Amino acid sequence: MSPQLRPVSRQHSRRSLFRHGARLPAAALFLAVGVLAGAPTAGIAQSQAQESDVPEGDRLLGHHVYEEWRTIGSRGLAPRGDWVHYTLELENADGELVVRSVDSDREHRVERGAAPRFTADGRRVVFRIRPHGPDAASDPKPGNARGNRNAVRDSLGILEVESGRILRFPALLSFQLPEEGGEWVAFHQEAGHGDEGNVGMGPPSPGEPTTEATEAGIDSDSDSGEDPGTLVLLALETGEEARFRRVEAYALSRDGGRLAFVARQGDLRQVRVLVPGAGDPHTVLETDETLSGLTLDRDGERLALRAVAEEGNGEDDPNAGRFARIVGWQAGDSDARTLADGSTSGMRGGWGVSPHHGISFSAGGDRLLLGTRPPAPARERDPEWSHPLDDQVDVEIWHWQDDELMTVQNVRRTQRLRQSYQAVLFLGEDRIVQLADPTLPSVSVGGDGDGRLAVGSDPTPYAVEASWESPNPRDLYLVEVATGERRLLVEGARGGAAVSPDEAFVTWYHGPDSTWYAHEVATGETRAISADLPHPVHNEDHDLPQVAGSYGSAGWLEGDEAILLYDRYDVWQVDPRGAAAPIALTAGEGRSREIRFRAVALDPDRRAVAPSEPLLLSAFHEPSRDAGFFRMVPERPGAPDELILESRRFSTPVQAREAHRLLFTQETFRDFPDLWVAGPEFGDRVRISEANPQQAEYRWGTAEIVSWTSADGTPLDGILMKPDDFDPSGSYPVLVYFYDRQSERLHSHYAPVPHRSIINFPMYTSHGYVVFIPDIVYREGYPGESAFNAVVSGTQHLLREPWVDRERIGLQGHSWGGYQIAFIVTRSQRLFRAAAAGAPVANMTSAYGQIRWETGLVRQFQYERTQSRLGGSLWERPLRYLENSPLFWADKIETPLLIMHNDNDGHVPWEQGIELFTALRRLDRAAWLVNYRGEPHWPTTFANRRDWNIRMKQFFDHFLHDAAPPRWMVEGIPAEERGETLGYEEIPGAQADGGRRR
Repeated sequence: MSPQLRPVSRQHSRRSLFRHGARLPAAALFLAVGVLAGAPTAGIAQSQAQESDVPEGDRLLGHHVYEEWRTIGSRGLAPRGDWVHYTLELENADGELVVRSVDSDREHRVERGAAPRFTADGRRVVFRIRPHGPDAASDPKPGNARGNRNAVRDSLGILEVESGRILRFPALLSFQLPEEGGEWVAFHQEAGHGDEGNVGMGPPSPGEPTTEATEAGIDSDSDSGEDPGTLVLLALETGEEARFRRVEAYALSRDGGRLAFVARQGDLRQVRVLVPGAGDPHTVLETDETLSGLTLDRDGERLALRAVAEEGNGEDDPNAGRFARIVGWQAGDSDARTLADGSTSGMRGGWGVSPHHGISFSAGGDRLLLGTRPPAPARERDPEWSHPLDDQVDVEIWHWQDDELMTVQNVRRTQRLRQSYQAVLFLGEDRIVQLADPTLPSVSVGGDGDGRLAVGSDPTPYAVEASWESPNPRDLYLVEVATGERRLLVEGARGGAAVSPDEAFVTWYHGPDSTWYAHEVATGETRAISADLPHPVHNEDHDLPQVAGSYGSAGWLEGDEAILLYDRYDVWQVDPRGAAAPIALTAGEGRSREIRFRAVALDPDRRAVAPSEPLLLSAFHEPSRDAGFFRMVPERPGAPDELILESRRFSTPVQAREAHRLLFTQETFRDFPDLWVAGPEFGDRVRISEANPQQAEYRWGTAEIVSWTSADGTPLDGILMKPDDFDPSGSYPVLVYFYDRQSERLHSHYAPVPHRSIINFPMYTSHGYVVFIPDIVYREGYPGESAFNAVVSGTQHLLREPWVDRERIGLQGHSWGGYQIAFIVTRSQRLFRAAAAGAPVANMTSAYGQIRWETGLVRQFQYERTQSRLGGSLWERPLRYLENSPLFWADKIETPLLIMHNDNDGHVPWEQGIELFTALRRLDRAAWLVNYRGEPHWPTTFANRRDWNIRMKQFFDHFLHDAAPPRWMVEGIPAEERGETLGYEEIPGAQADGGRRR
């Protein structure tokens, strides 16, 4: 049973990082940094009722708050559930690491702490300390020493949670911490920093001795070339360390019982292994090859890595077409040996080990998963057509019979040149089984690599249709791992398949007939297993012109006895053998109460559901949008036990590894998603974080559901956000934002940060706006009209309220929302005073054949099968494309329109924004086009996001709040002034739309 949870405060103790008498590195200094003493914070654990009962502040949210509002980044729960770590991150400033006790009143804070991890015993937190300022280095990949050496590096921090003491090591490249036990941490430092000593944080306590670090590196006199860095192995309990210089890569086993690393010795590379604390490293390989992909099995008994001869163009050249060999070592052996190369039994003729594919041991350690590749095709020029200028020709040939468009081929070119195919090496047999190849390019092995079955997927027969079909069809195969033999499961599947935990069945959902299937491996029989369920297993609200997806599965009961399937609300036990009738495990409670139940997997290592053990269910009440958690026992079907169901939103809980404690967030429109810890009953919740106490100083707002019926008889819902001091006898401007269906986010919290594309809701309610977010239900072929019907009917419903200022209603949306705004303003000349549309499609006829440059895909699928919902090609439904294209009705637009479309947009061609803007300019209608040069579908940098939010606020304040317009709206900014002025300054008395007002 978990101990009783108690409120916590920021008091702390001052015990040593290491035990009294521990041995520490020479020159290591200790500082009491990051341990903050302060006023008790018992209020953080305020009661449930108190959390939302916050008095309204008097300050207005402004653009200045962007740099003071914090978000919670990395977070974790100690194995015993007694401590929590999390990071507080800011948009444009340094963050901090917080380590907080759940059971006492202690808390430790470290400025710029990041990427924290608890040690396996939960007694310490190991983390990065970011450098201050913009000159920080980007993180190299773990185990890789390479990076920008001119930049300031991170440091490594090690904090003992009981005492709050921290040890700090500068110039960090990477670190590794054992996942399962061990008292060691391995980390990689930039070369030249080890001799300076480690910068500790604070003076040593009396009686704490130090010791010289063990130098176990390679003689520097024999070194040549760039030094890739120093590997440090640190004993967390004693503080003793060993250093190994000129190390390129390293790996620490999951239990911390073995360390392996690659070090340079002159022009050679050595692979060295050691048992931490048990002597010097042993060299198992010395070679002049390039070594990469170093990995250990779970127990540290085996290692493997790739070796490639340093010849020709080098390994990094994808055109080199060279092969690697897999080198391995096993505990008890003195030397490493070649495990796999082109001559290994089972390797296909001419094939070899790919130098570009990852390698990993299976969970059991007797298999190695690797990639192979065929030989590069020989391409020789015809001498008859040879010319000295041939190398200067840079030309593409688009062929109508190509499986993929040239734009897709260009995006995937490097990937294809490095194409590898999954294979498995059976270590005890020294043989390879090829699982994937060009005819079955994707194969996934289950059971953490130990499965005897794998599922293969082949989309190539449908590659051409993928330009206009979605989801992309594929053929699914069952593959025997021991032999590579394949069995076709289904043709034209619209999703994947999964092998059951005990490998008795393979299951998949088939979209075209909305049915779950189970293939029994022993008999080869395939059954439709969801046909007897009384309710649909497909998404009942699906409104795209494609097959509907399923509600999913909760997994399998132990022994592959049954699979657990979802309908819209409930959990069903289904017999894959077809012998027993389905069992409603939740007894229809979900459907009767309109609550959606979904299983929560608390143990990531558990592969199946135990019938006799409690199963946690998340719950979502559709009418109220309330959420919470219930519990059931699968072997006892019936109404689940209600634990909590409240007017808030919860994250998926994470359970402590050794205790029944849960870490999660909970939020409302007003309440930030702070961290909470609770026991399995959720009755003893303790608030852990208070990320933004300053919010209490500001006016915020409230959120509620509003319902109405559209003109075509469709019942609709939406979210209505009102200012804190809302007065029903007053008059308020209304800003309407929409995308598709958003009302399920009623209890979502929106921090006042500069969003990349949409308005910040609390920013506007703080300034006296009412924000309305209507749901949209679409009819195939009529996306624009569907949006018009929902948005306009919802707005007209609000107009029944006397507090709505009917002369001051605006629209805002981005991408799909931007398109819908452009359509709506062609039909609603007298309803909306101003509109802002980001990245809008203006002309579906021209956009249909344009390219999504980030992926290279042609946009045809967008209109025929996905979001645009036209349900056919341009020549099959030409009128639908014309009718839904705002450009052809631009002369009907009277609403001032602010357009944001960036010239590097890889989703919606920015020419679409230009088409709309130039049409309005030709018609002499008020319009502005904002282009953040070089930015993609939305502004990404903090400066540009801040700028866009400022401009949207100035735009709506002018038209909906009678504020003076800024210069950029009245006069624009000429090209010669770009970069010199932003034009924010207001011009009193001016009208941004030239005085054209209703």
